Amino acid sequence: MDIEERIETLLGTEAWLIDILPKTVPGNAGGRYFAVAEMLRRGRAEIDRRFLSFVLKLYCYTDVILCARSLTCDDPEPEELAEVLTRCFETEDYAHILLPEHDAMLSVMDGGDLYLVLYHPDDELKELAAALAGAEGFFFYPAPL
Repeated sequence: MDIEERIETLLGTEAWLIDILPKTVPGNAGGRYFAVAEMLRRGRAEIDRRFLSFVLKLYCYTDVILCARSLTCDDPEPEELAEVLTRCFETEDYAHILLPEHDAMLSVMDGGDLYLVLYHPDDELKELAAALAGAEGFFFYPAPL
């Protein structure tokens, strides 16, 4: 199976969020979430720094395959990983980070999102992601279906 097929397969699996909030905001919140999210996006530098720190710390524990718009790279240098993620945070770009040892994937979407998505994590990866998320002031929980 090639990388693009693997990404498509993983996108259809169980997803967990690394989020600024401890759970999904209910639909009856009267639009408050969107107003707060817009305010937080205006001062994203701190959130982006913490997301980058989460990913770099995760990178210390497992091999990665970085897949971005025009790049696929096995075990990129930390600087290259940081550069690609920073571009995602600042634009409408994206990156998928395959974690082959765990048959999982972390998706970093454009600068509009205030969460990361971890697909198909095994128990060991869930434990690690929860610890790293908490250390950065994030919450780790299953994405709603």
